[in-house]
Amino acid sequence: MSSQQSHEKKSLKRDQIRRFFSMPTFSLEEEDQELSVSKSVAREKPPEEGYPYVQMVLEEENLTSEFEEKLKKRIASQVKIRRAKEEDIPLLTQLYNRSFITAEDPYSPMKEEDMEMIFRHNHTIILISSIWGVDSGFIIIDFEEENGKKIGYICGLGTLPEWQQRGIGTTLGIASWAYFKNAGIQELRCEVYRKNKGSYNLIKGLGFKEKGIKYYKF
Repeated sequence: MSSQQSHEKKSLKRDQIRRFFSMPTFSLEEEDQELSVSKSVAREKPPEEGYPYVQMVLEEENLTSEFEEKLKKRIASQVKIRRAKEEDIPLLTQLYNRSFITAEDPYSPMKEEDMEMIFRHNHTIILISSIWGVDSGFIIIDFEEENGKKIGYICGLGTLPEWQQRGIGTTLGIASWAYFKNAGIQELRCEVYRKNKGSYNLIKGLGFKEKGIKYYKF
């Protein structure tokens, strides 16, 4: 397999992982109807140009020891983080659906087999947060090499509605840094739905800068 084919294969897998965070599905099956609410953007007709996602980047020159120390000061001490195991797949599926159903993002209900596919991808790491013993959120991170440069991706980040505004999302983002650092990444990237101001402010608060807009169509 050529290096170009290998890169395309990796990119396809990453796009499959991101599908639930960037590309809404409109054909909900009957068993998923209870997950659909009027606020769900995915139930609306998409804009003609597609759904707008802000491309956010944290470049290598900003990944300094000073940056790391700044992150550590923002950790919410009451939030505990653990790496997800295979037996957490049903929990992760519930966390995803409950977190995104009330968010501004386009929303596609996830099934356990979908989460299992994401979990089993060999470059994917999923972290789970708990606050005072209650599982409250998750972050999905991924890795890729592009033109010899190691890139880290935040593919998905969600917090249960009842536990928002408690530093959980920020602490999850900070916890992922240890994995990115261990992998020797040289740049961090993520996408944020333009209408989701909370997620945008969270990612921007971690030091990410805007690099453009990408539109997704169904």
